[in-house]
Amino acid sequence: MIGSVFAFWYGLKAVLKSEHPLLAVASGSMEPTLKYGDLVLVQGGLNACEIKAAPKPEGDIIVFRNPNDLNSLAIQRAIASVSWEGTFYFATRGDNTNGTVLQSVSETDVVGRVIGKVPLLGHILLFAQTFEETLVIIIPIIIFTLFTLMGRRFLLRKNKP
Repeated sequence: MIGSVFAFWYGLKAVLKSEHPLLAVASGSMEPTLKYGDLVLVQGGLNACEIKAAPKPEGDIIVFRNPNDLNSLAIQRAIASVSWEGTFYFATRGDNTNGTVLQSVSETDVVGRVIGKVPLLGHILLFAQTFEETLVIIIPIIIFTLFTLMGRRFLLRKNKP
């Protein structure tokens, strides 16, 4: 079971070409599109020209290294792009920021593009700050679910005439 969790995680990283295939939304800056606690699916391995930069709702939502803290990631909409000396730069902003451009991001800092979301599931990742802590939370849930399903099957077989 633990092997399955690791296989899923590393398989997801390989398929989506991203070091961060699942991320939790940690602020309300993208509301109503993405809410605090949503889990987002991130596709990496993109060329800058594959990212559509336009005002909402047409522009892609991108994940990038925060210019103010390169150890953290930010999620905002790419609203404009420009190529300067062979490098693309994106102007980004949150959907809930009253039209203020908050960041200018180099293509080298872009981690990927948001391609899907699961509401509320990101709260688990926000609570557990490391991958190991996440496993400590998720593995008991998986074990409980499996034992519950196995118990139901056992009871159903036992009650058959």
